[in-house]
Amino acid sequence: MRPSRLLARGAKGYSWYQTYMELGADGFKKNTPPTPFDWNAPPAPLFIAAKATSNVSSSSSSSSSSSSSSSSSSSNNGINSSSSSSSSGAKFVRSKAYLDIVLDNTEKLGRIEIELAEDIVPKTCENFKKLCLQQGIKYKGYKNTKIHQVVKGNFLMLGDVENVAGGEATGGGVAGTGSHSAFEKRYFRDENFIIPHTARGLVSMASIGIDTNGSQFYISLSPQNQMNARCVVFGRVVKGEDVMAQVEKLFTFRGVPARAVTIADCGLVV
Repeated sequence: MRPSRLLARGAKGYSWYQTYMELGADGFKKNTPPTPFDWNAPPAPLFIAAKATSNVSSSSSSSSSSSSSSSSSSSNNGINSSSSSSSSGAKFVRSKAYLDIVLDNTEKLGRIEIELAEDIVPKTCENFKKLCLQQGIKYKGYKNTKIHQVVKGNFLMLGDVENVAGGEATGGGVAGTGSHSAFEKRYFRDENFIIPHTARGLVSMASIGIDTNGSQFYISLSPQNQMNARCVVFGRVVKGEDVMAQVEKLFTFRGVPARAVTIADCGLVV
């Protein structure tokens, strides 16, 4: 039987060699890694103006009627200065939340501070802040909840407000099996996937599908490209890397820490 010319031509390996000569090693990459999010870039001017307006309205309501004219002039100056700072590239300070981590309810590991990208995903950040402040409608918040899963080199998983240690709001299940948002409904929609999982210390919502954001969230221990376009990133850890490292080193069985790792307290950094 006569051999096929197509097979004989393909067996020479010219195809991969030509690709290598034209594109180099990058020509064999299956996908292009996403561009990391610039956390130091100023947010959108509309967001700055809206936040400045809300701050001005709250300050003007508390001021007396005699100083109304001076307060209005200072509010205008505040809006102009904030917008000019964004145009000049000055660093904008976002809100921060904290989680105080305790081991076995006795040993204090330290505090994790999270910078919230409220200019990118405002509703997701609002949900997180309400749960940190114990202001959830059905389940209060993150206080006394556990870090129920530790996948070394990948992520920490926490935030089950339905199954709280101590029985304050026990949902009748095992920690990690429940999730409820701070709002009336259990889940809320995915806002966007602008921030990719490109670094350690990124905080993103844990979901079981499309538009299933509740209370559980991840803290990444390495880049997690498989979560891109699936989990909404809403913050990053700016303080407490040593605490993350201590939790990551704990002995685990199938991802469950052998010792209880609990959020003893949480709230917003003033």
